[in-house]
Amino acid sequence: MVPGASPNDDEIEKEKSYGSSRQPEIASGYLFNEPNAANLFEVRDDKTEFVPAWKKEEERIKARFISGDALLDHRKGMKELKDEINGLQRQSFVETAEEREERETLEKEFVRGVLKDPEYVYALSLEREAKARREGDIVQADFFKNEAKEARSCIPQLNLNGMWIGKYGEHGYEMINITYSDDVLIATKVTGDKNVPKGEMTFKVDLGLNLGNLDKEHKLVEMASSVSKQWGMKYLQIFEGKGQVAAEGFKHNQWIDGQLVLLGKYFSFVWLPINHQVFFARPGVELTLKMLRRSQEQEDENKSELQKKKDIVRRLWTETLLMEDKEDLRLSEEQEEIFQ
Repeated sequence: MVPGASPNDDEIEKEKSYGSSRQPEIASGYLFNEPNAANLFEVRDDKTEFVPAWKKEEERIKARFISGDALLDHRKGMKELKDEINGLQRQSFVETAEEREERETLEKEFVRGVLKDPEYVYALSLEREAKARREGDIVQADFFKNEAKEARSCIPQLNLNGMWIGKYGEHGYEMINITYSDDVLIATKVTGDKNVPKGEMTFKVDLGLNLGNLDKEHKLVEMASSVSKQWGMKYLQIFEGKGQVAAEGFKHNQWIDGQLVLLGKYFSFVWLPINHQVFFARPGVELTLKMLRRSQEQEDENKSELQKKKDIVRRLWTETLLMEDKEDLRLSEEQEEIFQ
């Protein structure tokens, strides 16, 4: 079967038996298909366009999953289908042949559907990988690790790595760098301010997925039609997180409740208790270099001022030591006179 394609009925039935020792494996309603190795280049149409292997692989993975608003609508459909299957199972303890055929048809449709959701595939792959490693099955573990990697690459909130720029109110525009620790998003300030300086975390969001609770992992807000047209999207995805605040000089710093809001190519973070929201976008190369240069210049200026203060303190300290030496010398002369 072609990688990423929907399985036919016979293949699903074979995998449901759990009797096959080969991959792919179906578990908890999911079917995985091990990808074939990509060729170095692919010739297209007029046989003059060569596609690099990484591009071909990227297109294959992208075609495997649904994304954007279509995915969110798809999830609603899958939930309705699951409810329908559960309803059929509760109707009677003994199924007729027709009822069983109807239920099995819906189950096959459900299996095909969930294979197109990258978050479901990602969550299950991680679970199956961990199970395989506990059992010492390295082949299965590596297989599911690759499945998780492919699915993760199609999950927007897990692919925000890199530089972003946003306006922090009266502090002006600041740059942050987003990294991940497993599935925890960490936003660190590349340029800072008097409250939360450069090098400190500005917010963090745990984006880990729980296979048994995927529907409740994040909020979904449907936008008004006028707003939807403006942004070119129908839904907003919202994730609970924590934002850092501090008094001037990074004093009394603390973490407060916040929300990460996905906006297509952009995102925002809201510090809820203080009702402060910052929108972030990708900076261009020129702006990135300009902000980094400005940050370095400010840092040099601050170091210069600090160095001046250090010089003053050092001079005062030296003078104090000299005065103490003179006082010790004077007392010593008085003592000599007494002994004389």
